[in-house]
Amino acid sequence: MKHQLVELVQQQTGMSAEQCEDAVNIIISYFRNRLPAETAEEINNLARGHNDGALS
Repeated sequence: MKHQLVELVQQQTGMSAEQCEDAVNIIISYFRNRLPAETAEEINNLARGHNDGALS
């Protein structure tokens, strides 16, 4: 899923892939640090591509 977000940001902004990956990492980190632990773990799993029904 993280790769999909990077591609989406790149398509919509025209930024380089490296810049988009940095931006997505910053956003993921922001939410990870501000949400309850259970939700942060779901975000981690989604970012890694592990979607076992999380957030559905």
